Amino acid sequence: MNARFVLTFIHKPYFGAVKFVDTVLDSGLNPAVSPIHYGIRALRLPLAAALVASMQPADITTFWDAWAKRDAAAFGGVLQRVRSRVQRHPDRRVVQLLDEALAWAQQHSAELLDARRSKYDAPNVVALTLIIGVLHEVIGVRGGQVLRFVHDREQQFAKALKEVFEVVRQLRPKAHAVSAIVDFEIVKTFGCPIELTESATSPTLQLVDCLLWLLRRSGGGDVGAPACEELVASLAKRTIVSEFSFQQLLRDIRDLNAQVDGLDLSSEQLVKGQELLAEFERSRRTRMKS
Repeated sequence: MNARFVLTFIHKPYFGAVKFVDTVLDSGLNPAVSPIHYGIRALRLPLAAALVASMQPADITTFWDAWAKRDAAAFGGVLQRVRSRVQRHPDRRVVQLLDEALAWAQQHSAELLDARRSKYDAPNVVALTLIIGVLHEVIGVRGGQVLRFVHDREQQFAKALKEVFEVVRQLRPKAHAVSAIVDFEIVKTFGCPIELTESATSPTLQLVDCLLWLLRRSGGGDVGAPACEELVASLAKRTIVSEFSFQQLLRDIRDLNAQVDGLDLSSEQLVKGQELLAEFERSRRTRMKS
């Protein structure tokens, strides 16, 4: 059997921190954030990293509870603590942008909590998008196609999983140095709908459950077992890991910086870029005052 596996790793505290970042840095809701800083990955990710680095575990727990309960006062407390820690960041421009974004969020904490609530905010949905992203890269770019896609049935997230699948199965993010949040290309990686079924009736899902059981007992979760470690080591050669963590965020930033440094820009392009940035900054200032 020439099987291949995709293993997604989602660090749940980081997941909660990213939800906080999305709530604060959404330029459609927060006028202190420029659309260019929210929309361009090379500009958004460093701001996100600075915010996450300024959060402590208690902040993430408090925010997640405040988000679930629409507790604007608790959310405001987290905003204040994170704002004070952001001041330690070495990049003064990052400090300025985040300080102003957090200050506006403090003044409108209830509005942001209500506006950013979504049924798609679950690790299960993120894991699905990670898997599909890998399949786009491994299968889609080679001209292959997925003819059957089976997912464990989850009553709580079934509708959200179906809706997200129908969108992301058709779209692949364009990977370039200054790609925007809306830069996608239409792809045909999937020639099938998503199937939600019970593990008890699906040998494939039962196999996945067995592999996860082995992984937990190979030192990655419960108690390490040498025999399990040997089996997992052999499977690792057939596995692609897609990670959602702060460490992956830092790696993404490093890769983006290398791409930007490698751009061959003319003097005219640099001048035009500076003019555009100045115009976006004037617009941001105007929005903050309105």
